[in-house]
Amino acid sequence: MKKRSWTLAVLVGACVAIVFFVWQFNGESKPVQAGDHLLDMELDVYKGASASFSDYQDGVLVLNVWASWCEPCIREMPALMEVAEDYRNKGVSVITVNSQSKELRPEDAIEFIEEQGLTLPVFFDSEGAFMQAFKPSSLPTTYIIDQNNVVTDVLVGEVTKEMLDNKLQELL
Repeated sequence: MKKRSWTLAVLVGACVAIVFFVWQFNGESKPVQAGDHLLDMELDVYKGASASFSDYQDGVLVLNVWASWCEPCIREMPALMEVAEDYRNKGVSVITVNSQSKELRPEDAIEFIEEQGLTLPVFFDSEGAFMQAFKPSSLPTTYIIDQNNVVTDVLVGEVTKEMLDNKLQELL
């Protein structure tokens, strides 16, 4: 009887351990957050072939995620372009990722780029790989990555030039 109870206890314990392990490590990644290393991805680029985020990083990187229908995304684009211009020779690159998987029509992003005169590099997340890997909670989201490839800030919502200036000054 004792042997049967002991065997049952071991089996129950093993089942609990397996369930916990599967629950804990089920392949679901967490959203990218401050302290994480940048996940380098290769995506198609507007008016280009494909590129990786690291192709644009020679210091601090500002990575902004947007969609053409997103009003805060539209409002913040001039600030992002101004920051890119102001910090061009200071070791800061600004790039954007269009969440094409969230667009109503894929061509909406291109129309937006052309209508806005967007001068920033635009990566296209046409398959949703970026959104799945980074898991931004909403659009727009801006990631600031330092010289060591570490995400220092995740800014959810519309950013202003002043916000970005403050964050960048801390890193330069």
